[in-house]
Amino acid sequence: MALFDPYVVGGDGPWSDKEAGHLLRRAAFGAAPDELSATVGAGGQAALEAAVDALVNFAAEDPHLDATGTPGTGGKGDPFATLPDDDTLLGRVKNPDVRTRLEAHWAYRMRYSSQPFQEQFTLFLHDHMVSEWPKVSSGVSGRVRDGNDGSDPANQRCTTGTLPPDSGRKTQFAVNLLKTQNYLLRTRGIDDFRQLLIDITRDPAMLIYLDNTKNRKGKPQENYAREIMELFSMGVDNYSEDDVREIAKCLTGEGLPLTSCANDYRYNVYGFIPNRHEPGSKLVFGKTVAFDNTGKETVDVIDLILDEAGSNPDVRAFGLPAAAVYMSWKLLRWFVNENIPLLPEPDPAVIELAQYMNGTDNAPYPQRRYRYDLRAVMRKIFLSKYFFDPSNYFNMNKNPADYVMTALRGLEVTDDFDGGNPHGDMEDMGMRLFTPPDVAGWNHGTAWLASGALIARFNYAYRIGVTLIKNTSPYWNEILQVNGGPFLGADQDADGALIDYYAPRLMGEALSAEERTLLEQLLAATPRSGNT
Repeated sequence: MALFDPYVVGGDGPWSDKEAGHLLRRAAFGAAPDELSATVGAGGQAALEAAVDALVNFAAEDPHLDATGTPGTGGKGDPFATLPDDDTLLGRVKNPDVRTRLEAHWAYRMRYSSQPFQEQFTLFLHDHMVSEWPKVSSGVSGRVRDGNDGSDPANQRCTTGTLPPDSGRKTQFAVNLLKTQNYLLRTRGIDDFRQLLIDITRDPAMLIYLDNTKNRKGKPQENYAREIMELFSMGVDNYSEDDVREIAKCLTGEGLPLTSCANDYRYNVYGFIPNRHEPGSKLVFGKTVAFDNTGKETVDVIDLILDEAGSNPDVRAFGLPAAAVYMSWKLLRWFVNENIPLLPEPDPAVIELAQYMNGTDNAPYPQRRYRYDLRAVMRKIFLSKYFFDPSNYFNMNKNPADYVMTALRGLEVTDDFDGGNPHGDMEDMGMRLFTPPDVAGWNHGTAWLASGALIARFNYAYRIGVTLIKNTSPYWNEILQVNGGPFLGADQDADGALIDYYAPRLMGEALSAEERTLLEQLLAATPRSGNT
């Protein structure tokens, strides 16, 4: 029996709240009870497959957030189209112009997305194909603040452009670069991994972050050549230093040709620059890359990377491309089990999934449309016996974004989206969006539970439970008014109502009689004062 054979409802187990909760915790950010009930549906095989397809087969644009002309009040939770364009809190979230508002913009998407797996997968890719704020921001020249319209000739390097002086322009440029990359990962990241590698190679923020704008003939810059293999596709020990040098030469000419003063400092426009490209053929993985002065060498190199078995003997033994093995491992660690090994020998689940990833059905979804069809791969994972194996339940330490958004979405509460919450809470727990610690992304697992970060989690849980719920939950008044009386003093029926409200939103399974008794005893012993 193969690990990724389909999970058969009835034969392998039920399709109930337990299984649906597991799926929504991994593929989304948890779920409120009504979302969970809708996901379970009628409870059969068709309901399971429909639930997975509803998550995985999302549209490039979120039908809620990205809709145009959708009615709304301009309040929290509305589509971006109906949020204000002014300098209000939500206006700044809609059109971010500084770093914290960019973080708030993405947090807003996570909280209110009607396609939560889209945001979860974007988060995975953000950790996998890293760019970060300090480096991208510093890569934009401070001259952009001076402008070039001739209104301040003493400070403007040239005066033939259209930009007036603007002290915030450098920051705004960097915000736009990272937002554009974020939307690239969101809209195109789930499909063809080959095309994603091409697109991220030419993404302006990535060109700046990994220095490929400095990569030119006669002076190859090797940062991106190394990381596209080691971190973005193949993993360690699967290439030689000669491969790094030769790939760097292939990638010369990929750049941003319009960043000069005369071109209004257009850092957001990619273009191939022929006079910067290294002439002559190159030798990559022992194969010749023919000279081409149009950018085709970049595509040729990516095709070679996706075919290469690599130099790691523990990976080569399976006769698979190193990239299929490495990407299968990365996906399984994020969505199934953070303890799955790759080295010294890949886990059997990694190899089996890599075999599937490396094949194609040449057919529309839900079949594999092409090799490295990540959408089909994720469907395969979420419908498998392996995914629903009991050993893969409750074995992940949530990253801060997952922790915060599971609380907000599951408890159906809102939060401030500027000036610290919820993106600021993520930062307190060790995960500042758009600012991973290095090019390898964040450390996961128990690394999220360092003492300071753990205290931040406790404080967040306290604030959500005590402050946000009572102020913003649509159900709060129902909880307070039990048997005609408020949840104050000694009304123990209110304790039961509180447990009934929280448990299905916060617990992965139904409470046992013993667990419920313990919670009732804890609440009975908890002093109450005023509205807290």
